[in-house]
Amino acid sequence: GSQFSAAFEELEENGFSRLGLVLDTSTVTEIVNYFRSRPCYNAHVVNRGTEEPNNDGIGRWVGQGAEEHAFGSYPLHDIMDAPKLLELFNDPHFLAATERYLGCVPTIYSINAWWSFPLGLEEQFMTQAFHRDCDDFRYFSLFIYLTDVSESFGPHQYVAGTHKPDQFTSMLIATLAPDVDSAKVDKIPAFNKLAELMTNGPCYVGDDRIMDLFGENLETICASAGSAFLADPSGFHRAMHPTAGPRL
Repeated sequence: GSQFSAAFEELEENGFSRLGLVLDTSTVTEIVNYFRSRPCYNAHVVNRGTEEPNNDGIGRWVGQGAEEHAFGSYPLHDIMDAPKLLELFNDPHFLAATERYLGCVPTIYSINAWWSFPLGLEEQFMTQAFHRDCDDFRYFSLFIYLTDVSESFGPHQYVAGTHKPDQFTSMLIATLAPDVDSAKVDKIPAFNKLAELMTNGPCYVGDDRIMDLFGENLETICASAGSAFLADPSGFHRAMHPTAGPRL
């Protein structure tokens, strides 16, 4: 229980926190083998239907054509049948810590499982560019790596502190106007316009700009299979495009 409490304190502070291993090796193997036995679809989230530009609605197996696309995602009914995952989501200690963090009874609003496959190095696909998500008033995501994820296997990257508007504005001032009194910066229309643009909606403003502004606050989350982390997706984040092998 205390492990989760500390993780949620860090989530509140930085916008993400590492949970360490939550699944043992044999369980990870069981889950990965299960997903390999099911067809996946070339969309980031298959349940959105065919609205994603590259989604052709055709099921493909890993090793039999799935990896010719950037993503391979699974339908909800297959994820619900996967071994051990629902038990993890419903762990009473985790739910209690979640309720304290959210300030209300938690609900699961989305469950997704997907492969990210290595394609051309110059290509970038949707969530592999820095962005924010605006899914609810207060929410977070629990990510579980089901494969080992090092630098070249598409790790998650998060810009710490950008999940809180006040903190984000302070970071922006520190980078763009370090010598200006912060009370006066708020009176500059151009600055306010920029701050508004970068806190409104998904904010695909370009990775180079994010790196220029907040590179020193960037965290790259590498971890072994069975590891998990929490993230507040209202802060800037992306998944790096894998180059050495796939990520599940």
